[in-house]
Amino acid sequence: MGMRAGLRQALGTPPTPEDIKVKTEPHERGSILVAAVFDAYFRIYLRRTADLFRIFRAGGGSTEPKDLPGPLAEMLASGASRTATDFFTVCARALDYCPPVDITFGDFLRALITAHYDADPADPEGIRDAFMQAFRLRGIIAETAKFFSEDALRWDSVRPGALKPISKLVFGNPNGLAKEEKDTNGRILRHYVRQNGKKLGFDMSEGGKDIEVPSFHPTFHIGADGGLKVDMVIEAVQTRYVPLDEDNKTLGTFPMRGGVTLLVAQTPLRDDGTRPDPEIRYVIHNHLSPERERRQRMNYYATGQVPHYHGDEDGHHDGKHAALDDDSRFQINFALIHGGI
Repeated sequence: MGMRAGLRQALGTPPTPEDIKVKTEPHERGSILVAAVFDAYFRIYLRRTADLFRIFRAGGGSTEPKDLPGPLAEMLASGASRTATDFFTVCARALDYCPPVDITFGDFLRALITAHYDADPADPEGIRDAFMQAFRLRGIIAETAKFFSEDALRWDSVRPGALKPISKLVFGNPNGLAKEEKDTNGRILRHYVRQNGKKLGFDMSEGGKDIEVPSFHPTFHIGADGGLKVDMVIEAVQTRYVPLDEDNKTLGTFPMRGGVTLLVAQTPLRDDGTRPDPEIRYVIHNHLSPERERRQRMNYYATGQVPHYHGDEDGHHDGKHAALDDDSRFQINFALIHGGI
């Protein structure tokens, strides 16, 4: 649009932990996350290509060459491409390890660490440490983790027997789920989360009727042992409408959401050909809480989504009150963001 630099303008900038505290514009904050991921990528790329430069120098190559030999340039480009593919894979897979609502950069860091650990527990190249240090230098921390360590940053796995298994769940195949299979899973999952809402951390004061399962999908990947790993990623969300102002009910309400992401693993076949019930591996949550409610309420006030007009003595607002509970005014308008507003 000719208005500013691109989203990735933070690439190559010195890590500054203060930026995340003062920058609020969406693209500026997004560039901090992109830069943190790229910093980790570049560190691993240098580790993977260090031997190529050693061989080049040992063969008489200059430490500051103007032009690299063709074979070396091709090998370096191949290493950059392979590293980029590896990082894209773990960043995309980490989305399945995020809570279903109000994801923070710290949540994404925890998701990255957990997703990579599941794929490569040994981590001989130190990719998880590269992520941790890059995010730390950009001021991105996981507030829900007790310590800054790999073990603390990984989401806690579900203790055996802590939750009932989800029986008769259909995992399908890499081609996707058929409509009948989706309908079956939908019925099973809605019943399960409402029956086990308390153990999953939901507020059950209304009997769980406001808990929905907006999405679920199977994932397939090859594990570190070479075997096929099949998971079902399930999002369960609870929506409550809370007052914008406790003392002035005429200002209407706003939707407050909490929820959990369940990662459920398909278990291997027994010797007799039967399959045990699926295993719930992770319950990644972002539940309703007074603190989150306060922060969202203040954000709506700060962004001008709370009406600032006064009614008469009877509380009437010249017909404007009909729009007070319109959910659309609490949705992000990406057109306005890209228009520079």
